[in-house]
Amino acid sequence: KYIDINDFYFDNVFHESEDTETLYECSVKPAINLLLQGGVVTCFAYGQTGSGKTFTMKGIQDLAIDSLFDAFNNPKIKNNKFEFYVSFFEIYSGRSYDLLNIRNKVSALEDKNQKVQIFGLEEKQVQTAQQMKDIVDFANTMRTTHNTVTNETSSRSHAICNVSYIIYT
Repeated sequence: KYIDINDFYFDNVFHESEDTETLYECSVKPAINLLLQGGVVTCFAYGQTGSGKTFTMKGIQDLAIDSLFDAFNNPKIKNNKFEFYVSFFEIYSGRSYDLLNIRNKVSALEDKNQKVQIFGLEEKQVQTAQQMKDIVDFANTMRTTHNTVTNETSSRSHAICNVSYIIYT
């Protein structure tokens, strides 16, 4: 019924020969401080099928997880207790599925404050960086894939990994 008109600005564009660490250091690592101050950080990969989006995001997720746990283990925060939670779902063919809960169907609905909530989505508490990486790896294996000309296991969905935390002072 209406069209949103938006301007988008790109901070960076990366060449195919640049490695994941360079991409992370330039674009995601600076946002970790914002996240630690209660901000929301979103990172997404855009590109054609078979261009390496899932592979690149996996590396970025691992590096971000290490940065988060390193930040929470610094001397300023070390005496505080903190908890991390992870949820992971995919949107495939107009439906959403919980990748951490045997692909149960979940619903994206607006709450009374017009904020989108994913109802039925399971959150898993994690204690270590390796445990978080293992959960992300598991969720990635649960994604819908199909053979394409360029990739035998091309992910055919949009996947959303959400990491949240609570600090008890």
